[in-house]
Amino acid sequence: MKLSNKELTILSVFLAIVIMVAGTFVFILPEYEKIEPNKNTLQSAKDEKNRLYASLERENTIDQEIQDAIDQANKFALYFYEDLTTYEADVIVREILEATNMSAKSLTLSDYAASELTVTDYVETMVSYPLKDFSGYDPGILNGANFPIEYDENGKLIVPEAYVEKYGDQALTEYLTAKLSTQAQTVGAITVTFTIEGTRGDFLNFLNYVADLDRATIINNTKVSYTSSANNDNNNNNNGAPAEGEGEEAAPAAPAGNGGDDVQLNDNSKVSALVSMTLYCVTPMQEQVFAEAEPAE
Repeated sequence: MKLSNKELTILSVFLAIVIMVAGTFVFILPEYEKIEPNKNTLQSAKDEKNRLYASLERENTIDQEIQDAIDQANKFALYFYEDLTTYEADVIVREILEATNMSAKSLTLSDYAASELTVTDYVETMVSYPLKDFSGYDPGILNGANFPIEYDENGKLIVPEAYVEKYGDQALTEYLTAKLSTQAQTVGAITVTFTIEGTRGDFLNFLNYVADLDRATIINNTKVSYTSSANNDNNNNNNGAPAEGEGEEAAPAAPAGNGGDDVQLNDNSKVSALVSMTLYCVTPMQEQVFAEAEPAE
């Protein structure tokens, strides 16, 4: 069948349209779909370039920044023990007891292990009931967890107004303490549990001595029993003779640990205490030495 010139023209135009449409779907549309991903890739590359440029700008100062960070970390480490063996922890505890005239009857040391250390933020437990609510009682206790961390346009921490009103110049410190209580830092620790004996005065000196230590030493808990009274011992030794200081104001009385009789307490009263104490450890960072490389010969 022979097509006329008009039919050939119409067929040619139709085939051209089909080819154009097919070419659009096969070649052009896929490229358009790549435009958005390519834009994202380009932006990521630009961001990476800017980051690299910023890093290059710090090339001349990065060594000093690292050294400054190490110096700050080592200042922090001064308030902790270096990594301890159980023997070293035993020596430290016995030196404390010797300095405070306390004697150890038993002593147990845990293995050296990692421990989480946090800033303590004490929040008093409050009880609410209708009569108390009606009275308008305001405990004045702030819970840091109720205040989200916010920054102003200059990037400075915003201290909640409630903290400013309550603590004044100390508002920032109190607020940071409350927020840091949720941030745990892992350090090394050895816990020592021991029973000690001595006088009431020496035991109080022991507590003060530990509280004044430069390195992180925390008494987790203690249980004290009064085993005897200096006044009672004197009375027994004197066979009923008046004790020294008779006629002066009497010392406070407390139940005896075992006998049930009243014991007159003073600094010479004998005590026995079960103590749990933890020594926290941080190893100082190694000093960095930055020197210009010697040119090769």
